[in-house]
Amino acid sequence: NSQILILSLCMSLTTTACYQISYISINNNKLNFMKNKYFKIRKVLGVVLFILTLINANAQTFLTVTKTSDPNPFDYPYNYVDSLCDPVMLGTLQWAVRKSNDSPDTCTIVFNIQGSGQHIILLSYELPSFSKPVKIDGTTQKGYQFGHPVIIIDGGGQIATGLTYYMTNGQVIKGLQIQNFWMQGIHLWNTIECEISNNVINRINNGSSDYAAMGIRLDEAQNVTMT
Repeated sequence: NSQILILSLCMSLTTTACYQISYISINNNKLNFMKNKYFKIRKVLGVVLFILTLINANAQTFLTVTKTSDPNPFDYPYNYVDSLCDPVMLGTLQWAVRKSNDSPDTCTIVFNIQGSGQHIILLSYELPSFSKPVKIDGTTQKGYQFGHPVIIIDGGGQIATGLTYYMTNGQVIKGLQIQNFWMQGIHLWNTIECEISNNVINRINNGSSDYAAMGIRLDEAQNVTMT
């Protein structure tokens, strides 16, 4: 009895898999045996792909801010690939915001700036708006105490807004001091499920009655928790 068995298996680490088993035989017992093998392999591959999908869905990237500087993005250009990013830009808050927007994963911005005491990030340029549900956590900086943030984002009286989230879902802003902006410290625009906790927001003042200045501005923002 002649028989032909073709087995091909192709898997990727993302979300695709293909498999094919063909069996031609005049022996029905062997054919049924191979059919059972086929279904067992298919079940195993299904489980593997399900696990890979869960891992990919829950992937999280931590971006660490190590500098207080805010360089000119034209002179020191950002690149998503760190090895191609200008070293002056790499590690800044501006870099972290840009990279979080470009990342396919959920991102958390943490801080590890050398030295003790408060660290003032004096902005020279308005930060890009967050377009992803990024968590920015000032409590990760060494020396943080409740009610006394050590990461200060300062607009120098020249920048309109500190942090802006646009059309995002599930963002967290915590443990920061946000000050010296002339329109708003935090702006949530068309967002859902936001936590704003343990922040100090002050010195939001434009000195004009033509424009309202406020610590937190909510425009079509739903389910915002502030503590």
